[in-house]
Amino acid sequence: MTSCSFQSSEKDSLFREEKFKLTDFPEKKLLVSKTYIFVEILDPHQVMLKRDKLIVSSLTSDIGLFVIDNQDMSLKKSLGKIGFGPDEIADVWQMDRGINPDTFWVYSFSGKEFSQFPLSDNSSKPLDKIRLKEERFQSLTMNWLPQSEIIAYQNLGASRFAVFGTTLTRVQSIGFWLTGEDSALSMEASFVLSRLNQGVDGVSPKGKKIVLAQVKTDSFEIIDLNSNKIIKVIGPLNQEFEYSLEADGSSIFPYIKPDLKNGYNHLEVGEDKIFLLFIGRSDEEIVKTGLFSTDIFVFDFEGKALIHYSLDRSVKSISVDERSNKIYAVTFEKEPGIAVFDY
Repeated sequence: MTSCSFQSSEKDSLFREEKFKLTDFPEKKLLVSKTYIFVEILDPHQVMLKRDKLIVSSLTSDIGLFVIDNQDMSLKKSLGKIGFGPDEIADVWQMDRGINPDTFWVYSFSGKEFSQFPLSDNSSKPLDKIRLKEERFQSLTMNWLPQSEIIAYQNLGASRFAVFGTTLTRVQSIGFWLTGEDSALSMEASFVLSRLNQGVDGVSPKGKKIVLAQVKTDSFEIIDLNSNKIIKVIGPLNQEFEYSLEADGSSIFPYIKPDLKNGYNHLEVGEDKIFLLFIGRSDEEIVKTGLFSTDIFVFDFEGKALIHYSLDRSVKSISVDERSNKIYAVTFEKEPGIAVFDY
């Protein structure tokens, strides 16, 4: 099991591994923020910019989504009632901009639904829902590709990602765990590999690349959606990824050493750059210091380190506006809000 998790891919002609240190960044800059607190948003979780609107999600309130005007930072509306009714969503696990300029999508992990919401009008209900069944049920994330296909990170199976058509029929597998025969990888092994590599993902605006950043160790993968080539970038800690396999009844799952420093918590994939929110602290250190992420690393699509941004406050998710050179972030503080950084 251990040998196939990392070493087999290294023999694959489609796989390249790079390592970096903090000193490899040619540019480093401190970003100073302005913060906005919204009493209506009890526990902001993630933020996503679309057009001139910031969409903020919450995991702990009766309403899961809030829309903010990014020009005057005023709250425009709330939507997405939490529940299991026809006009409700079970949770807001992940947000996606979608293809339609006037709507956005929300993936519910517990409800296994992909729901479309209006961006600008007064409606607060989902406009459409895509419900997962059978093999699609194993999807941990969902993102739209420009060609009206959905790409999803897989909990089980031979590949990291699966691409589905609008009828949720699988049309492609992306990023195979093993070289050659798919059948060489058992479902049990694929579950372990998926869990070890699980984190956050993002698709480039033109749908040519998808980036998967691991939360439990300091690595991320840049996957070319046309060629299936993978560039795995490790750093800056370059720590040994220690874990063991444990059994719970008939299931086997990976147990990761709790004192390992966490890797990447969130990311934004831009036109030609990747913005990664780096944690670099163990769970124990986060509790002790009250700090989460205070660094953003910028890379190109070849895995080359470009810029290291240090933040003046602790944050847990980001959204980047490359046109106006602004970074929006959900703060990780006693009274969380939305921070705006100029870069």
